[in-house]
Amino acid sequence: MGIGVLSASGLLFALVPFWEKLVPEDGRDRAVDAFGWASLAVLAAMTAWGHFS
Repeated sequence: MGIGVLSASGLLFALVPFWEKLVPEDGRDRAVDAFGWASLAVLAAMTAWGHFS
């Protein structure tokens, strides 16, 4: 499961240059904040999964 999450995360980061062209300038900051918090939540979940399994 962890490898799949890491692969998905890597894919998202690879798509950032294309994503920046699609997201309008005014909504970009909120979208980046949401993406950052989502990444942090995934990292915390993976850490907890590894710790308790």
